[in-house]
Amino acid sequence: MSRFDRSAVAGIREAKAAFASVEPTLKDKLATAAEDTARVIAYGAQQRVRRRFGILAAHIRFAINRKTGVARVGIGPREDVRLPHGAGVEKPTHMAHALEFGHGGPHPAPAYPFLIPAVEAERSNHLQRVQAAGREAEQAIAATGGGLL
Repeated sequence: MSRFDRSAVAGIREAKAAFASVEPTLKDKLATAAEDTARVIAYGAQQRVRRRFGILAAHIRFAINRKTGVARVGIGPREDVRLPHGAGVEKPTHMAHALEFGHGGPHPAPAYPFLIPAVEAERSNHLQRVQAAGREAEQAIAATGGGLL
């Protein structure tokens, strides 16, 4: 089984529940840190993706749910895109996994990972952003007379 399957986000339900009970100032700072990380990951993936027509790179998006503090980076929206020079029609959402992981069949292609390396490159930077958000929130709460976290 791949290390990139759904088990890679074990504990997400507990993390969402813990995030919901956090002080609003800290919640806002943590959501901003998650948003900044998602933006950098999306940019890194756009830079790493192999380009034929640039359609896949143009469809790499990120979204943040400020209520839960969860950020997502992926390919979207699900739409048909006409390729230049009459080369046909493709769905970027259908092309991404074949490029990221490669594929077999009569015309096999090797993997050209772009999203997973972008995520791995930001792992330690995200930790630093979260720690800085905690310090900023603690200072903001202390300045308003809220005491310690």
